[in-house]
Amino acid sequence: MKPVTIHAAKTNLSKLINRACAGEEVVIARGKTPVVRLVPVEAEKPRRKIGAKKGGVRPSRDDVDPFPGGESDFWERAARLREEFSSRSFGDTTMTIRRERDRRSARR
Repeated sequence: MKPVTIHAAKTNLSKLINRACAGEEVVIARGKTPVVRLVPVEAEKPRRKIGAKKGGVRPSRDDVDPFPGGESDFWERAARLREEFSSRSFGDTTMTIRRERDRRSARR
């Protein structure tokens, strides 16, 4: 678009503003020398509110898996094997370990 004089800009300001908002480049000139470019103001980004989603978002079980990629299965198997191993009888040593474990858990 060719430059618009200051006098013409004063007369048609609302039309020039609409054209600038539509994306057209509007230049205002003093005589033949361009002095001002009319551009739309960008809207401000809304400020984030702290706690805006409080109570609204609940994670699924998949999101809170502490061991992604099947690693939790490994640890669950290890716990089962440990329980199975500790329940086997190895004579007096096993009984002593069990008594000590029971005594410690009774203190809690």
